[in-house]
Amino acid sequence: MPEVSVIIPSYNHAAYLRDCIQSILDQSFQDFEIILIDDGSTDNSVELAKEIANSEPRLSVYQNENNLGTYGTQARGLELAKSPFVAIMNSDDLWAPKKLEQQVNLLKQHPDTPLCYVLGWMVDKEGNPITEDDVHADWPTSEVQEPLPNLLYENRILASGVLWRKECVRFETTCRYSGDWLALLEASIKSPVLCINERLTFWRQHETNSYLFSHKQALEEIRVRQAIQDQWQSWDLSRFDQRLIRKGLAQNLINLSAMYAYFYNIAQVRKSLLQSWKINPNRKQVAKRYLGSYLPMEEFRKHVFPTSQPEENPSEFSKQVKRIQSLRIRS
Repeated sequence: MPEVSVIIPSYNHAAYLRDCIQSILDQSFQDFEIILIDDGSTDNSVELAKEIANSEPRLSVYQNENNLGTYGTQARGLELAKSPFVAIMNSDDLWAPKKLEQQVNLLKQHPDTPLCYVLGWMVDKEGNPITEDDVHADWPTSEVQEPLPNLLYENRILASGVLWRKECVRFETTCRYSGDWLALLEASIKSPVLCINERLTFWRQHETNSYLFSHKQALEEIRVRQAIQDQWQSWDLSRFDQRLIRKGLAQNLINLSAMYAYFYNIAQVRKSLLQSWKINPNRKQVAKRYLGSYLPMEEFRKHVFPTSQPEENPSEFSKQVKRIQSLRIRS
């Protein structure tokens, strides 16, 4: 049995797929299997993957009968994985050669931790690092850490940078954009995690990135943020710095108010801001946004989302929020 299963959810990334797979094959740690699952690509991704598999027995290629989305595909990969450690590798991303070796070694030193992540750079289409834009910003970098306070309001851990213990990860199959954020939340509620403070994964930027802002992505973000607000009091957060937890919860509500503003839902904007004020307010930021919510709605929306364009029928557009399916964060 291989020690690591690398799951590649593949979709229309033929232009980058060969380099992606080669960066796995070039790892200093070689005890792995690669499970590539194509989710209905319309380019030649499947043919290319099968061609590589003909000369690489560790690579298995599967195809979904129906489009499952990123996290449905990753959940299928977990079912197929034979190894105690599981890594997700997006089909347009790249790894540095020491990535898996360092993560496996550190996880073995800390057998009670659910995951180990590395830092990384965004890279352009050609794979050149975009060093002027740090995706991690002021994210903590200590080896053993509690990222939950930060994860409560944003995720700066790259999906292709994580090595999981298989039994500690779950991918929510109804998610299309935020499943890695949700998986990290669930793991971090239960346990500290590990970090390697080195740039060992590379997140490729191009015009078809799935994270790019869209109406559907915004609705799913509301779904996750609202679940955090609705459920956090049921979690055992006793081991955390409560000041940092409340700061994270308050910031989540500020960000949630922005998402509701995008959908012209002024009642939820104000409700979220008042909740933020009560939890652990950044009073200046909350007060400014709350007062701004009394501006004409389109003006306020433009202030929160400067690049947004007015919707032809705001009342119909806002109704999408009411159709959001509730989400359970397992703690």
